Amino acid sequence: MSSDIIEVRGKEFMKSFQLREVDPELMGASRRIYCTGCYSILGVDHEAYEDNVFLNFPKHCENKGDLSAPLTAYVMMVDYTEEIGPRPLEGITFSTLIDQIGGTETLGLEKGAAI
Repeated sequence: MSSDIIEVRGKEFMKSFQLREVDPELMGASRRIYCTGCYSILGVDHEAYEDNVFLNFPKHCENKGDLSAPLTAYVMMVDYTEEIGPRPLEGITFSTLIDQIGGTETLGLEKGAAI
């Protein structure tokens, strides 16, 4: 989904976590926002998304995003035209939301370890 969030409610119940420190291969780079009441995942950010998209789970929270658009990929940048974008943000990016709720806590979990 586009990383353009218009309205946020319940910031006081949100906390961002990442599993471990980021290694050079970008393993562990995902930052997840959880609800601190029920620990549902509300969304995921990754530096590879470059503030253009964020992963979310429509069944975990109220979601008014347009999920009807067909999936699209631009494999070669020559396929990307000026008519496609970029468009100005109307709200905030998901990474800005993470900053607003106090940043991300790193849990320091060992890759592959059972917890």
